[in-house]
Amino acid sequence: MSNLDNILEKIKSDAKAQADSIIEEAEKKAQRIIDEAIETEKDSAALNTIKTKREAEALVEKTLTSAELKARDLKLSASQEIINKVLERVKDKLKNLDKDSYIKYLKRNLKDFQGKDIEIMVQKDKLDQVKALDLPFKISDRTVESGFAFVENDLIYNGDFSSLVEFMREDLEGQIASQLSQR
Repeated sequence: MSNLDNILEKIKSDAKAQADSIIEEAEKKAQRIIDEAIETEKDSAALNTIKTKREAEALVEKTLTSAELKARDLKLSASQEIINKVLERVKDKLKNLDKDSYIKYLKRNLKDFQGKDIEIMVQKDKLDQVKALDLPFKISDRTVESGFAFVENDLIYNGDFSSLVEFMREDLEGQIASQLSQR
């Protein structure tokens, strides 16, 4: 499991660095928007003598609020983009899990099926190695894109990594967002 932890730590580290870069750029862009808005509104207020000072200040405040909202939206968008990239990397890392880690994960999941008549579908690149294990289950020539699937009668137990990540997406997004906010 430490290989999986190392992979996840590497992904988190890469995502944090990428997040910092995207967020820093978003903050710079937001500050430029704010500065331009303030300058525009100040110039407009100075040229227009009919407007009162209070109206100019209200307009500047409104513009600042708008710019801050745009900056917040840019940050949220950047964070969501990073979260999506991290989850795609997780799926890729799991799909390309080394054979030993894959076999350990498969065996751990097979424990619940001991003594049952199931058929196992595995990743194409792991098929020969799984067949060589001489497991007490039928190994299907049908394959899955990532992870595995167990078929028992008409029931399919889906262990596809992409499906599992999507199933856990809400929790994972929360954890990733928490990591990003700790920067």
